[in-house]
Amino acid sequence: MGKSIINICLLVYDYDEAIDFYVKTLNFVLKEDTPVSEKKRWVTVSPSDEGDCSIVLNKINNNQKSLVGNQAGEKVLFIVQTDDVDKDYQSFLEKGVSIIQKPTKLPHGKVMIIKDIYGNKIDFIEK
Repeated sequence: MGKSIINICLLVYDYDEAIDFYVKTLNFVLKEDTPVSEKKRWVTVSPSDEGDCSIVLNKINNNQKSLVGNQAGEKVLFIVQTDDVDKDYQSFLEKGVSIIQKPTKLPHGKVMIIKDIYGNKIDFIEK
């Protein structure tokens, strides 16, 4: 049987604020939002309905606050492949997204780096 990565986990302070940012601001798709208990939900978002890998939004416990926004240290946490990085750039500018690097042509594609509401760096790459 083959193997693949189906989810990555992202630590967040609040489910709804994270959903709002990823869905309304970055135009991701809310794939699932299912209550697990009174305080816990299984929430997944993805850049599109087509992708196999989703992001699981994990609400932290009080002793995990220092980890939010710092899961990858100073590096990029994950990379989103896009059809039009310039269009994304304009959309993100209008929505006030923190842009670390404007779209730049590199040997592996045109790349833009943003920060999410927690400070995690995300690459958007157009091949």
